Amino acid sequence: MEQPPPSYDGGEYNQPRSIDEEAALLGQQDDIEELPPRRSWLCVITTITFMGVIYGTAITKSHVWEPELIRKMFTFESSLVPKFLLSATGSSALCFVLVAMLTPATQRRFVMAREAAKELTRSRSWFALLIGAVLFGAGMATSGSSPDMLPIQLGAGLPNAWVTLFGALFGAVLYSLIEPIIDPWFLRLSGFSDSENGKCCARKFMIWPVTYADEMHRNPFWVLAISIGVLCLVAASVWEGCMYWQGELPKRLTGRVDESINAAMCSDGFNCVAWPPMVCGLLIGPCQIFAVMGLDCFLESADAYQMAASWIESPFFVFCDENARGFFRYAVSYVRPTLRVFYQLPLLIIAMIVSAIFTTTSEGFGKAMGMDTASSFLGGLMMMIGARVCGGGIATHIYTGCGTLMLYSWIFAPVVLFSGAVVAAWVGDGFTQVQLESSVDVVHSLASMS
Repeated sequence: MEQPPPSYDGGEYNQPRSIDEEAALLGQQDDIEELPPRRSWLCVITTITFMGVIYGTAITKSHVWEPELIRKMFTFESSLVPKFLLSATGSSALCFVLVAMLTPATQRRFVMAREAAKELTRSRSWFALLIGAVLFGAGMATSGSSPDMLPIQLGAGLPNAWVTLFGALFGAVLYSLIEPIIDPWFLRLSGFSDSENGKCCARKFMIWPVTYADEMHRNPFWVLAISIGVLCLVAASVWEGCMYWQGELPKRLTGRVDESINAAMCSDGFNCVAWPPMVCGLLIGPCQIFAVMGLDCFLESADAYQMAASWIESPFFVFCDENARGFFRYAVSYVRPTLRVFYQLPLLIIAMIVSAIFTTTSEGFGKAMGMDTASSFLGGLMMMIGARVCGGGIATHIYTGCGTLMLYSWIFAPVVLFSGAVVAAWVGDGFTQVQLESSVDVVHSLASMS
């Protein structure tokens, strides 16, 4: 695990603790074995498969992956995405409590995952997180996508989703090349520690000495986590009860008479093209249980793009000497990542396949409205650079970070919303109405050109 730079004094809270010390803070017993047994590859593969199916189902059926709804979240015209995120956060928080309190073995695995997640806060300052969240929100509003939604968009045949993917991969490659430079001068701010004035300046923007909210006053984790979980679920329930969620779906899904399924009057739950956003958000919690129990980590996804980018760069590293590989150690580390990072790629691939199956069987493949080429590429570029600066995207900070009480994540969420709202307001109505292109329009345009 990456340790803080020498110039940083993390204080008593953020110093590495033993598993027993962390277990005591969770309010559980500490008379349990130090490390849980390793799992077989069959267990790992089964876990990733179940996670991918559940995650792909939740995102696809909720339709929060559609750029139209993502844009409308930032313009405050739709509540589908916020309700899904609230439900996912609440479900994750309660499932974390369940895993942490169920048995000594499950508690150990949760503690290991929570300690490993501290690397995010130890490797970047809150100022870097703030800038990264601004970039992420701007990119998300521009492309109508996120690292977590993009695989679902690809599986659903969204026009120009592949352009967003290219932009995201380019952003990941670019970040890996500049990371050695911005790490001391921006991420950690340790480069300013050589002078007294630099120390004074950097100290105001440096890494926080506390990672989780329950560490601030030494409160048991389960007390705050249950409070957050219940609050989020109640808010999502009341919000959904006050809003007719079917009326907020894209128009192609409501009241359609030329297709076999009507989202607004669907009685066959599994075959219905859309589910209530709160119900879909509840499915994220079981994914967290699978991640902790089967992989000793939490649900994340943004690292998969950095891993793919490092594989693209890997031929370059073959011809580099040791000094060059040491300089680009960030990119090199993702060429052969640990299981906690590697699992994200097959997870997203499985979710993409699930999305393709659901949209194809419901005759909705390729019918969602996508963004223009420039917005897709530029947005993908910005959101990925922002995600790398922040250490993750929606899954890392909303589903997982807020559920585990990570303080950085509670900064990330409102900043992303504010940044995306500013970008959406700046672009105006044409942002969501004029520049959206359906797959049918693209086909007709190509036919007329030929």
